This record gives sequence, structure tokens and C-alpha cells, in this order.
Amino acid sequence: MSSADQGFTCHPGERYEMPIVFGPTELPQVSQWGYLRALDITFVTDPVAVRPLVPAELDLPEQPTVVISRRSFDQVDYLAGHGYEELCVGISVTHNGEEGTTRGNFWPVMWVDQIRPVTVGREFTGFAKLGADFSPIRDDSGDLSWEMSEYGTVLARGTIRNAKPVDDVALDKIAQAGSIGYAFCSRYIPPIVNSPGVDEVTRCQMRSQITSVQVGEAELELASPSWKDAPNGARAMSALASLPILQLRRAMVIEGSSSFDRSTITALPRTRSLSSATTAVAASGPAR
Repeated sequence: MSSADQGFTCHPGERYEMPIVFGPTELPQVSQWGYLRALDITFVTDPVAVRPLVPAELDLPEQPTVVISRRSFDQVDYLAGHGYEELCVGISVTHNGEEGTTRGNFWPVMWVDQIRPVTVGREFTGFAKLGADFSPIRDDSGDLSWEMSEYGTVLARGTIRNAKPVDDVALDKIAQAGSIGYAFCSRYIPPIVNSPGVDEVTRCQMRSQITSVQVGEAELELASPSWKDAPNGARAMSALASLPILQLRRAMVIEGSSSFDRSTITALPRTRSLSSATTAVAASGPAR
């Protein structure tokens, strides 16, 4: 029997995720997160220090900000209504393309406590997700705090103190500004013999329906653990912990829901190619 007669092939027009041989993905084109809570701690940093963490295709403002966003999701459609915990690191950027200037955040790294949000985010969008453990968010009379760890080693801690609701005017303004946002990511699959791999910066559009906002004072600790203590996250944490915190801004606690249309994921034109990397791999043999 010929392998071409009954063997698996991807059907044109269908969307797949690993493992692909069981058929097209169950992921809807537009996903819904029925509930989210984000504890956002933002600081201004040095553009020279943060530039190496941002792809060349993206520009930094004069005063770039870094947001450390501790998020809880529930009622997630592609998890059959279940939820997950996440920590996202975003850097404020702009992209100047043929369609004009787009402002958003580049997300160099995220940590998640479940495997499917890790793989889905990496494969479709390029969200650079790693695994971690999260403490429950503690709420002590308006003081909200959290920890993230790997193999028992604390990677990050955050606290928002004296969190208080904003007034209706401020809530409407924040909800309007946050209703549509743009995320930039690096989508990468290493090149191997006879394949150039994938190396691209992506942009996608996220939509949010914000129903509640509180503001408070922020406290943030970013650790720099050894590779032995945190083999997955040590490299990223070392880079993040070295960023100067020039100004710690007011923290925000945001609640609402969100949606994501995967048809908005777009690869941006690259300023470099994979040709040199492909040539090197072809000469040395496949990646292991």
C-alpha cells in the first residue's frame, strides 16, 4: 500500500495545532475569555537597557514602560470553560508600516500554569510562554499580592496596596482606551536541514470589555535565580531583573472579559532573514 493513499496530510484551508494527525484544531477563530482580572504593575525604564529585548522591527518611545501583568482567566472557550493563571511581561513599542503607526506592547515572555495556553499561544501567535507555579492572589482589605515560582524558587512577587475603585468618568475613559489593543510577539521555530524554520515578528489585535478598575500603590520584586534553581526561567528573569526602574507608576486592578480574533495575526516585514542561520545549520547537521 502506498503511503500517499491513506497517510495523513493537512487539508488546505484548515487550521491545525500540534499534534496535527488527529485532525484540525478545535480552537474557534475568535476565542472568548469570559472573565479576566489583571493586576498591572508598570514602570518606566531606560531605553538603552531594554532595547536588546525588543525586535529591530519595533521602535521604542523616549520613555519606554514595562508592564508586569498578573492575570487570572476563567470561562475560557477553548478550555471548555476552565481557566488558568498567567504572568505577562510587556514593553511599550510602536511599529511604522505601510498602514501607518501602530502602538502596543511587545511581549518578550509570559508564564502560564497550564500547558495548552502555552502551546496555543506559541504556535499561533508567537507568545513566548513558559511554565510556572502561582500562589493564589491574596486580598487583604485592598492589598492584593501574588508570587510566581519555579521548582519552589520564587521568580517574582508583586503587591498592590490601598487599591480603590476609580470614579465613573475615569472608568469610562480607561475602558474606551483599553477596548482594542495590539500585541507584538516573536514567532520562532529553529531552522533545520532542508527547512528555513520560522523567524517573524507578529502583530495581533486584542479586544477587552473592562467593567471594573481599581488603582493603588505598587511594590515589585524581580529575582535573578541561578539556572540550577530555575532552569526554565532563569535566563529571562536575569534580563528583567537588570532593567532599571526609573519610575514606578500607579498600579491597576482591571476586571472584565476579552476576545481574540486569530485572523488578525499578521507577520510583519523583517529587517533580516534566516539565510545565514539556515546555511550554518545545513553545514553542521540538524538541530537536536
